[in-house]
Amino acid sequence: MKPLKTALSVLVLFLVVAALLPLAIPTSSYIPKIQELAGEKLGEPVTVAELGVSLLPLPSATLKGIAIGEGQAIRVGSITVRPDVFSLLSETKVIRDIELEGLEVNQALLQRIPLWAKPAPGPKTVAVRQVALRDVRLALDAVKWGPLRAEVMLAEAGLESVDLGTEDGSLRLALRPDQERFRLKLEGRGFTLPIKPALAFDELDAEGVLTKTGLEVSGLRGRLYGGGLMASARLDWEGGWRLKGQARTTGVEISKVLAALGRPASISGGLHAAGSYAMAARQAGQLPDSLRANFRFEVKNGVLHNVDLARAARSFSKEGMRGGQTRFDELTGTVQVAGKGYRLREGRVGSGLLKANGNLDVSPAKALKGKVNVELKGTASLVAVPLEVAGTVQDPILFPDRAALAGAAAGTALLGPGFGTAVGSKAGQALENLLK
Repeated sequence: MKPLKTALSVLVLFLVVAALLPLAIPTSSYIPKIQELAGEKLGEPVTVAELGVSLLPLPSATLKGIAIGEGQAIRVGSITVRPDVFSLLSETKVIRDIELEGLEVNQALLQRIPLWAKPAPGPKTVAVRQVALRDVRLALDAVKWGPLRAEVMLAEAGLESVDLGTEDGSLRLALRPDQERFRLKLEGRGFTLPIKPALAFDELDAEGVLTKTGLEVSGLRGRLYGGGLMASARLDWEGGWRLKGQARTTGVEISKVLAALGRPASISGGLHAAGSYAMAARQAGQLPDSLRANFRFEVKNGVLHNVDLARAARSFSKEGMRGGQTRFDELTGTVQVAGKGYRLREGRVGSGLLKANGNLDVSPAKALKGKVNVELKGTASLVAVPLEVAGTVQDPILFPDRAALAGAAAGTALLGPGFGTAVGSKAGQALENLLK
């Protein structure tokens, strides 16, 4: 028992010395040399606020308050370095892992990653095997996202792999180097986009290529709001931000997409659409406001909210009709988006007793302007009425066309309500078209 007690005493003494020894080391005197070496390695100025050393449970050193680049373009909350103790006596020192916490990823950092990933010329004196990042925050102009995490594996030849994603696991992204670019693979489950439109995906998968100036994504596939999405995209951020691509949806509930866009749910139903889009802005947060898009669409088994086409076609009200809803089997057309405004062209609505077609403009202030021709089948007559659309997206107003209104009044006087109204309305509209 005596040798065991002696061994335990020595172990306790060693642990006490290991815990107290770092307190006696004047760590602040090493900060200037660390800043100098890091600056030479990265090719730009580096500042460090604090340095701490620990021998337990394994030897490590922690740097706090790190800033990199002119104007402190890149900031890191803390960096902990854990060396391979047995390599300290060899020519090449091996760092088992480096852990960064509180890193802010901005445009300056994205531009430097490919440069830092290149192998340094000459013999290596330090080899890093793994880098772990925790509590990472994305800050690109108005785009804020986090917390994120990442695992970076390095080999003698350089960068081997990068695996990153959200701390909650809703998004995972794998990067593999390919010369001066990265090939990426993305997987999301229960993931919501951190920028507008804040679409919420049940599933999201994509592959692409990342360079220091842009990102190209091909074969993007997603499941959201009861339907599917397939898309491609090209994002460039050198000299400003530019995004363009193609997209196709199948059966996506359009009211939920509108909600993600921050717009009133003026229509519901399963959206089938295909087309192209493009954005360009000086800052990333301004991209949605610069949207240019052209999509052919079809909405099935839906409802137009705050619009009752049948009631408006029957009423011939000079004050216009508000409220109600129009159920339809299908709605088709082309939508052209320009910033915050958009235009609906060749729009057609069809249901059992109602058919309508027309064009509509929506201003950036969400004001409506357009015309729709409504054909309503009744038990004894067919009413065909051109309606003018005014008001706003949230409060649309339907007015009978002036020529049709005058014709309807004349037809009613001559032939009576119902059949006379319908005939007069069509005659008035035909006369207006003839005189154009």
